[in-house]
Amino acid sequence: MAINIGYLTANKTSAGDEVYTPFYAVEPLMEFLPKDKKIWCPFDEEWSAFYQYLKQSSIF
Repeated sequence: MAINIGYLTANKTSAGDEVYTPFYAVEPLMEFLPKDKKIWCPFDEEWSAFYQYLKQSSIF
């Protein structure tokens, strides 16, 4: 399982308003995605948990 770098390096102070979805929270959501559709993640980087999970699942 890959580490979500964005989550680990996010500004966790009260001034930080950007929070990333951790890998463990992405996996349960995948059962609700249709298997016969292409999933686009236009704003995700390669370290994104959504990107990593979809890439390893060959849903991309």
